[in-house]
Amino acid sequence: MPGTNFYRLVQTDLDARTSFSKVLTVITGADAMLITYPNPVTNGILTVQTAAPVVLYVYDNSGKLVQQQQAIAGTQQLDLSRLAKGIYFLKAGAATQKIFIK
Repeated sequence: MPGTNFYRLVQTDLDARTSFSKVLTVITGADAMLITYPNPVTNGILTVQTAAPVVLYVYDNSGKLVQQQQAIAGTQQLDLSRLAKGIYFLKAGAATQKIFIK
């Protein structure tokens, strides 16, 4: 999950004794808030996974907004089939952060 995460392993031996590892802290960055695939898009559909509700903005190479869509937390598909082949930029805007993906 995005943010600060704490991990600890427990080992149980064959004689049923258990021991715990030290606690490790992992802080994930903003990129973990948004996962997209496939890249490059081959069938016109981009799958987007978000950890929070965001607005998705698609810009062309000149910076012109060509598509906008509200996304809920979870997995959804973005239909890009009507766009010409080329390079596009995806911006995900949430209340506290913005993420850009080429």
